[in-house]
Amino acid sequence: MENDDVDMLGADNNEADLDDMKKRLKEMEDEAAALREMQAKVEKEMGSVQGLRLKSSFGKMGKTV
Repeated sequence: MENDDVDMLGADNNEADLDDMKKRLKEMEDEAAALREMQAKVEKEMGSVQGLRLKSSFGKMGKTV
């Protein structure tokens, strides 16, 4: 009977640890999603800037020819 109490305490502790790990995993997944969104936004903005530079460069080349 004494050992049953010890096992129950261990099970509760393991369940709490599992819940904590699930919570941290969810937080990490949310952070990763936010980082992916920021990266996509930056890539889109960089593409827009590069596109403008290319248009400007091609425009200059066309005028000099």
